[in-house]
Amino acid sequence: MTPTRTPELAEPSDELGALAELAAQGFAGMVGQVQELHGAIAERSFGPTGAASGPPRAVHDAIAGAVYAGVRGAGALLGAGLARSVRAAGGGPRISDDARGRLAQGALNGLVGDRLEADGNALAVGMAVRVGGRDVACDSEALARAFGAEVSGAPVVFVHGLCESDAAWAIRAERHGGTTYMSRVVAPAPVGRTPVTVRYNSGVAVAENGRRLSALLEALCAAWPVEVERLALVGHSMGGLVIRAAGHAATAEGHGWPARVDTTVSLGTPHRGAPLAQAARFATAALDLTPESRAVGTVLRTRSAGIQDLAHALDVPLIAGARHHAVAATVTADHRHPLGRMVGDLLVLTPSAHGIEATLRHVGSHDHFDLLNSPAVDDLLRAWLGGS
Repeated sequence: MTPTRTPELAEPSDELGALAELAAQGFAGMVGQVQELHGAIAERSFGPTGAASGPPRAVHDAIAGAVYAGVRGAGALLGAGLARSVRAAGGGPRISDDARGRLAQGALNGLVGDRLEADGNALAVGMAVRVGGRDVACDSEALARAFGAEVSGAPVVFVHGLCESDAAWAIRAERHGGTTYMSRVVAPAPVGRTPVTVRYNSGVAVAENGRRLSALLEALCAAWPVEVERLALVGHSMGGLVIRAAGHAATAEGHGWPARVDTTVSLGTPHRGAPLAQAARFATAALDLTPESRAVGTVLRTRSAGIQDLAHALDVPLIAGARHHAVAATVTADHRHPLGRMVGDLLVLTPSAHGIEATLRHVGSHDHFDLLNSPAVDDLLRAWLGGS
């Protein structure tokens, strides 16, 4: 019951041109931050801009301003020229046609995806069902073609985490004979359900992604080739938060899909916030205390809305009527080990991953990304998705 979509030829796109423009913008932003730092140091040396600072400060500012403006202008012209060349040549292949390209695009969207979307950049990804690295429209005909004639009435939707994409579920697959949870656990007997992967822009706020996922699941259930009898949702990291936000959004929008949900699973989800995101928030405030460090604080402040959301616990109810399960990992075999308590899976601590009313399980000697595709989780998923 795994997807049987016929491979399609790669289509030209604007992704390479958009990447060239983004590189130029990133260069300009970096130059601006260096200029801000330079200005803070100059203020320490000469004093504030004005008559009291005298001719040396005025001369310094004029020369420095001209240099920085010239560097920014050259970078912008180079990026625009490269983008025009790529588009004149037909646009080139999609970055997302390759699994490694999808991983890179997912990481980029996690870091600055909210801004990519606001700018209309072609590298911003939309929320969609994915098969074979391509979007699949939520209409009966497209879904039937993508998932085959033997599609089941019990889909399992996999929602990736921050800076990830649909390709993330195959990370480290070479260690497991090229298999994933989808091919190894979900599709075969005794589970026998249909795996569905979703991609979304993880740089967008969790609440907004929840609204989008709710709308997608409503459309998916309405257009699924057979009647949806049971729906399961599996989220890694931020994906678990987006699933919870989707359930909350469904109530506000009057969507019916939550009534079909029998199981949710969160793998390394920071239900009570992630330490690194929390540290970034405090570091930003500290860096604002001196002019010289303020430029560094600017970099931290420009992290995406999605990253900023990970600093806080998500305060929305779980989907009513479903069975909920949460898996935490630690790099140590025993979660009670002092190191395991301190660093968790390197990104999420056990109390946060276990921060919901759910069946709680621990997997030792695993890091955060091991949870994307680990045989140590197989039996748990097999039991939970099989209805045990």
